[in-house]
Amino acid sequence: MSFIGGIIGVVLMVLLFRMLFKLSWKERLILFDCMLVVVPLGIMLGRLGNFLNQELYGIIFTISGVSEGVVSLLQSLGVLYIYPKIDQALRINTNLLSMIFEGGVLFVLNFSLLMSMLKKKRFCVGKISSYFVLGYGVVRFLLEYLRHDSQAEFIGLFSKSQRFFLLFLVFGIGLLVFSLRGQKEPLE
Repeated sequence: MSFIGGIIGVVLMVLLFRMLFKLSWKERLILFDCMLVVVPLGIMLGRLGNFLNQELYGIIFTISGVSEGVVSLLQSLGVLYIYPKIDQALRINTNLLSMIFEGGVLFVLNFSLLMSMLKKKRFCVGKISSYFVLGYGVVRFLLEYLRHDSQAEFIGLFSKSQRFFLLFLVFGIGLLVFSLRGQKEPLE
């Protein structure tokens, strides 16, 4: 839930900027687009902190029929990990997966999108924000199935966090439609 608190804080700060500097909707979206290019790097560092603190760890790895060679390879890559402060069970390293997908992949996607728009000298306002919201929502939704702490929160098919990220996905789709319908702004 700390990410959700962070989102609320950022939105409140942008609203404060709006009041102080009389920003239009388009200017606010440009501000979000610029911020959300680098936010995945902060998420990556946050997940590294979660790993070092041995929190937000994954479920116990119990898939039978997997060869020892595959398990050994996954352990050497860090995908499977024993959290010694928790127990001696081999667990899915959701922190590593989060660092890769919430951090690395989203950063590369958003940075590449920004560079492409700058190269073409056309900026699609809100597109970076929508890609971030959609990408983060999908990754978090899927990783909730692998996180140990989320298992107690399931009501039916979804955890509390997944219900939030379903809303996140709907918002991201709406934002993407809005950004694609808008005029691509020429950069001067």
